[in-house]
Amino acid sequence: MADQFLGYRYAILLGAVLMAIGEFMILGGTENWLLIGMGAIIIGNGYFKANISTIVGKLYEEGDPRRDSGFTIFYIGINIGALLATSVVAYVGETYGFKYGFGLAGIGMLLGFLIFWFGRGTYEAAQGLDITEKGKKKVVGPINYVHLITLASVALIPLCYILISKNEILQYLLTGLFIIVAFSLIRAGAKEGAIWRDRMIALVIFILINIV
Repeated sequence: MADQFLGYRYAILLGAVLMAIGEFMILGGTENWLLIGMGAIIIGNGYFKANISTIVGKLYEEGDPRRDSGFTIFYIGINIGALLATSVVAYVGETYGFKYGFGLAGIGMLLGFLIFWFGRGTYEAAQGLDITEKGKKKVVGPINYVHLITLASVALIPLCYILISKNEILQYLLTGLFIIVAFSLIRAGAKEGAIWRDRMIALVIFILINIV
């Protein structure tokens, strides 16, 4: 989605906004607010998590020895953030209520949004940051593909809410989706030869372990 339409920067900013909105929704304090907030976080995380690491990789040419160092610094930052979040949010949650812990996470996400936007000059070397020409193409009137994808992403939040609230449906859906993805990966790997086939099988096993 990002490489075809949105560009990595817009995808990350969109993901950050959706996750922040979801975290603030949970401040509502009811089960419905919790579930719809989780729906927004799920959609936002899909845009944010994959593309932020892609930008790190795009900062360096293939074979550049600095790439490993870049990812090391990147993951150190993630782990430091996870440690601080676990400590601070847990304290706020136990002291004032866990909905306020999510509110604190929302504030942190907005701060991250601002740092990423105003610090954009530090990662301009990465390729694929800007919205693509395909993304700017008009669909209906002034609405282009980027507008359409953004609106569709917001519209998916209620769908996520329904799926989360209906666990039995979600379980069957995820099982079916896993089977389709696993088959597609192994089939694509087999076309590239035995080595890639075995790699895809290993990847499917790791995905299964992560799910379980």
